[in-house]
Amino acid sequence: MDAFEFGTPDFGPARAQVVLSVDEAGALHWHFPLDDDLAVQPSTTRGAEGTKVFRIPRGIARPSGSGHPDERGLVSIAGRKLLKVLVYDVTDRAVGEPLKHAIGKWEDSHRPHCIRHYLPGDRTPLAPGDWPSLSAGRTLLFVHGGGSTAAAAFGSLSCATLDALATRYGNRVIAFDHPTLSVDFQANARWFFQQLPKEVSLKLDVVCHSRGGLVGRCLGGFWKDYGIESGRFAVERLVLVAYRTKAPCSSTPSTWWNTSTG
Repeated sequence: MDAFEFGTPDFGPARAQVVLSVDEAGALHWHFPLDDDLAVQPSTTRGAEGTKVFRIPRGIARPSGSGHPDERGLVSIAGRKLLKVLVYDVTDRAVGEPLKHAIGKWEDSHRPHCIRHYLPGDRTPLAPGDWPSLSAGRTLLFVHGGGSTAAAAFGSLSCATLDALATRYGNRVIAFDHPTLSVDFQANARWFFQQLPKEVSLKLDVVCHSRGGLVGRCLGGFWKDYGIESGRFAVERLVLVAYRTKAPCSSTPSTWWNTSTG
């Protein structure tokens, strides 16, 4: 594998580290030390003079710059490629709560919930005044997978395709950006329903990728659990791409389309 090794100081058994890289498409990648028990990479010896070594594929990022290890921010690498070193205290619960907190803090800042337009030249978040227009007919919703964004998951759609979808749906094409590592898919669905104004009715065709299929299934099956009145919300069609796990959600829409590659 074409990769480089990236070293950080070793702070001893009471502190641990994980490296987060963000590729040019905006997808997240997590890297554990090569000598860490949790490593998914081949093991190697600990770096010399108290360092921990990470192996980063060159297609993801290239390290640059440095800073205080506890406060390392995202470092710009070759334009849009980024690295971040997360340092956390190790307790009896090991990487559980400390790492979850660190990831949640990062997602709150860089991967917050957001429902946005997904039209050629328009990726702006929906404003309160935009919602009523979605009641005019079916709305197409894109839902990305784990560690990703709508732009990363669906960015390869051509302008011609987006133009055709915008025409077919009367410009009612939106995307749901959401955190995927620090909260579960039911929390994502709950946030979505909380944004729906009471005076707005929504009929959706949903295209989901990977973990986004769980969010889509929850949108289609849980709307009654969030106080949405009958007739105000429906998922008419759900397209699941690269989706294998059966979601623990009931399915109420009239039609399900499953194009799973699994």
